[in-house]
Amino acid sequence: MRLILAIVLGGLLAALGACTPSVDPIIATDPPRRIVLVTIDTLRADHLESYGYPRDTAPFLTELARSGVVFANAFTASSHTAPSHASLFTSLFPFQHGLLRNGEHLDRDLDTLAERLRDEGYTTAAFASVRFLRGTSDGFATVDAEEEMEGFYRTGAKTIARAIKWVTERTPDERFLLWVHLYDVHQWEGKRGEYKQSRALVASQSTWPRQRLAAFLQRRHGTDRQYFRQRRENMMDEIDEYDGRIRYVDDQLRRLYDTLRSRALPGEELWIVTADHGEGLGSHSFGGHGRYLHREQLRVPLIVHFSDKRYARREVDSLVRHVDIQPTILDLVSGPTGKAVRAGEGYSLLPLLRSTAETFPVTVSFAQRRPLDRARRRQGWSEGEVYSVHDLRFKYIYRSTADHEFYNLRKDPLEANNLVADSNPAKDRLAEHLEARYLSAPELAGEQPPERIAPQHLAELRALGYID
Repeated sequence: MRLILAIVLGGLLAALGACTPSVDPIIATDPPRRIVLVTIDTLRADHLESYGYPRDTAPFLTELARSGVVFANAFTASSHTAPSHASLFTSLFPFQHGLLRNGEHLDRDLDTLAERLRDEGYTTAAFASVRFLRGTSDGFATVDAEEEMEGFYRTGAKTIARAIKWVTERTPDERFLLWVHLYDVHQWEGKRGEYKQSRALVASQSTWPRQRLAAFLQRRHGTDRQYFRQRRENMMDEIDEYDGRIRYVDDQLRRLYDTLRSRALPGEELWIVTADHGEGLGSHSFGGHGRYLHREQLRVPLIVHFSDKRYARREVDSLVRHVDIQPTILDLVSGPTGKAVRAGEGYSLLPLLRSTAETFPVTVSFAQRRPLDRARRRQGWSEGEVYSVHDLRFKYIYRSTADHEFYNLRKDPLEANNLVADSNPAKDRLAEHLEARYLSAPELAGEQPPERIAPQHLAELRALGYID
């Protein structure tokens, strides 16, 4: 039934995600034989050198970006881990695929990226650093998210080691999809010995004095002056920890990349690197994620790199979304089609990979906050549901039990000045889009579904602070 609703809603929602009726034909050639999809949990795009950060926290990702395509305006559909991954794998929004909380499981009747590639002859494997993401792994023939957990998440070194072992067991002519999820950056609030060397390395290689970096971060994060002043030293220590963990993850990814290159396998290799969501780090006076749908929560890095460097190094400014990743991969592996590829709510990014002059039908991005629970109510989260829609100029946030928000992103990219009380045609346009989507979706109009968290994940989620 949910799949039928998603298909019906696709037509109703097309106006929100597409303002251009058609796109130029897309022709895919030389399908990649190996696809490596990396999701780095809780990674803010603006803490990468490729996105304007003064520290090179991730030299390996910088190298990928310099010989690939960087999407400057990529956005997730949720500021919560599992729903974001589910949208990436199904090309559906959270209210459509129904996985709204960590630990839940996708409905079996939904088509996933892994299932689609399995049908194309690809071997599929998932290596996740937390158990609660097993619910998003439908279709992967190998799912490794259970072994060697310490502190309820597995360090990047161990996850990559297991992925490397799997890679070395592949035959030379085997086509595969490998998903690797790394969780180390998420846990930046607690120092552990594994990251000490990476912290020191990032700090020692920075050419910016600590005071200058602090001033830059206050401006970049839009942190309230009083909040920043009260927590300045603690925040800078936290930033060092956060940046150090990015460097640690980057080093682990280089190990995987070097292993694949050393095998000199035939055919081409595609790397897609993104994050499930961002992190507050003081923006809107909030350190974590999930609570808001502001830019720092929803904007994610997206780097696409082919081993043959078929796409010239470029930065793409067009608005793109996680739901566009599945159709992009399907487009690349399916060969010449003569028409634009669409899957669920997403559109193939291949036109933008080929040329920034190409047209792209998506101009608006939608996001949904995870449902409220007792733990978050105690933390001061607003009641009710929260949804957002935005283009590259304006953003509207709907709150079912609180004041709505509207921002002029060109003048106020940090979303600090709420203009919802002002008269603005763009506000009305976005509000009408969001209202139409809300009213047309039975999943949103009714009560939120009950929690469907698997019992085996409850202890892990409690330890990580997600539930009571």
